[in-house]
Amino acid sequence: MNSWLKPRDILVAAVLFLGIHAAASAAFPATSSSVSYGFFLIASLAALVLCCRRALTCDLVVRRNWMLVCVALLLWFAGTFMAARMQVVQHISPASATLADFLYFFYGVPIMLALSSPEESRLVPLFFWLDGVQAVVAGFLAYIAIFSVVPFSGAAQHPISVSLLVWTYDVENLILAGGATLRLLASPRDAQDRRLFQILSIFLWTYGACATIYNHIVVAVPDAGVLDVLVDLPFIALAVAVIWLPVVERKAVPLIRRKPLALFIDNARPVIFAMALVALGAAVSQRHFIIGMLAIGFAMALYGLRSTMLQGRYLRSQQALEEAKERLEEMALMDGLTGIANRRCFDQRLELEWGRANRLQSPLSLLMIDIDSFKNLNDTQGHRAGDECLVKVAAALRLALTRGGDLLARYGGEEFAALLPGTDADGARTVALRMQTAIRILEVTNPTAVGPRMTISIGISTYELTRRGSPAQLVDSADGALYKAKQGGRNRIEVTPMQARAMAGMAANNAVALREIKAGGEAELET
Repeated sequence: MNSWLKPRDILVAAVLFLGIHAAASAAFPATSSSVSYGFFLIASLAALVLCCRRALTCDLVVRRNWMLVCVALLLWFAGTFMAARMQVVQHISPASATLADFLYFFYGVPIMLALSSPEESRLVPLFFWLDGVQAVVAGFLAYIAIFSVVPFSGAAQHPISVSLLVWTYDVENLILAGGATLRLLASPRDAQDRRLFQILSIFLWTYGACATIYNHIVVAVPDAGVLDVLVDLPFIALAVAVIWLPVVERKAVPLIRRKPLALFIDNARPVIFAMALVALGAAVSQRHFIIGMLAIGFAMALYGLRSTMLQGRYLRSQQALEEAKERLEEMALMDGLTGIANRRCFDQRLELEWGRANRLQSPLSLLMIDIDSFKNLNDTQGHRAGDECLVKVAAALRLALTRGGDLLARYGGEEFAALLPGTDADGARTVALRMQTAIRILEVTNPTAVGPRMTISIGISTYELTRRGSPAQLVDSADGALYKAKQGGRNRIEVTPMQARAMAGMAANNAVALREIKAGGEAELET
């Protein structure tokens, strides 16, 4: 709430303004119209100034909608000024609709634009301008429908009757008030436009009720007298609401948090606009066939353009989602440190290559690779040096694999796995020797029991039995071979043909023994 005004002061000022208007109309019945028009102009102008001030304190997206409200109030003020000029200055009491009535009618178009504006996350500036063009065309058609003449054509006007115009106002006011309420109900509590919809709901329902009562009375009795305060009341309510309800901090609401009603309004808005133009075009075509048909064609073309653009955005969004999905899948299957495949990727690929080997009756080899005395490197040179070593080793091992179908993965810790489809035991040994050479030329310092340079031990297992065994047994056999390489003194290559009768318990014992060998060797180095 504004610090310079208290709630009681606001209410007192509003009641005082209405009371002065009522008292002036009762005290000067002969000139009540002149007095009332003065109060009408003051009330609408005050509301306009306060809405402009509110627009300047809001963020850009909300400011645009507030400026549309200001345009609507400016149109209403201009209509009131023209009506006052005709009746007070020129002493003309029209029996049919005038240009002032058209401005009263057209004031609802900017408000409808503000109410139908999509959320920030769905905002497309070009769509807003397309809506603005539709609003201008709708105003043009409304002018023709009300006055039965093309604007600025110089032809004689044949306006609709005042009673029919009053009912037109009633329908318009009901649509605007209902639209504001729908947007209010559809907006999340932390949406950036919710305060705007609250204020507009207060104003439009008050305006609709007061306008309905006032217009139907004025049609029967031209001099409304004290009832003229009904015209002030909506603008006073708007001014009070703008001052009383403070600006809230803007918060962007994600699409997934928006209510179904808000999504429906956003999606139905273009259809409603197009249908409104078609209906106005059909109404105008009875007297001005060409203009009516052009308006209908324009509405269909604009709707088609919007649909085409939305379809293009949808396809681009789908493509972006697919690309993001692929990137996420790659990240999920990649080791974050070394940049090679991770254990999850290895398990998936092993299942895939196992099935292919069975179908093609081709061999499948697996290399389990372990960096010798890696714990000693971490303890003496730090974990950062250990990470750098893992990155270099992974890069060297990857270069040793010359075929695109081979897979290198970080199996865990300092252990790597290389899956070689279509490779027998001899070919796997050749790859293992190439890997050891690649590691040796890295010249990574690591004082071990074997030598001063970084070395690796490799266990190889090859599956050459058709439709026998399992992927897990292939891994167990490679682990067993790696265990033998470590037990034999490290920096070695051991080959163990996979046997279908291999037992999981034996593999588990080998894994435990392998860990004991690592720990024992590193303990000996420390002593």
